[in-house]
Amino acid sequence: MRSQAESELISANNKTVKDLSRRIEESKFRETEASTSRLGSHSNSIEGLKQEIEKANEEQVLVELGRMEAVKEFEAIEAEREAEETKFTSTMEKTRKKIKELMRDIDRTKELEAKLAITKGPHKGTYVLQNELRLEFVHYLVGNNFS
Repeated sequence: MRSQAESELISANNKTVKDLSRRIEESKFRETEASTSRLGSHSNSIEGLKQEIEKANEEQVLVELGRMEAVKEFEAIEAEREAEETKFTSTMEKTRKKIKELMRDIDRTKELEAKLAITKGPHKGTYVLQNELRLEFVHYLVGNNFS
């Protein structure tokens, strides 16, 4: 009887070990499936985040390119404005110089006219002075390109 009880005990023990082993395997399988499912879910989340980051990076690149283009346009406009200012200043200075020269020439002409007025009359030098005045005026016009 003892050997039959021992045999039954060993058989029950083997059965219990097999049940435990099967339960452990089933538990491991369920855990593996759950982990695989979580991994897939996390992989999808990671992929979604990667796409959002890539989209944000593309937008940032576009914003930076826009900023660079705006800076480039600003610099071009500023350079054009400075060139126009320089040209205007130069033109104004040349015009002022011409006005001063014309004013001097007018003053000289008035002086010559006054001298000519004094020399008018029965004097022989009147004709010569008039010609000198005309000649000086012609030289002035030719010299200043006012022909």
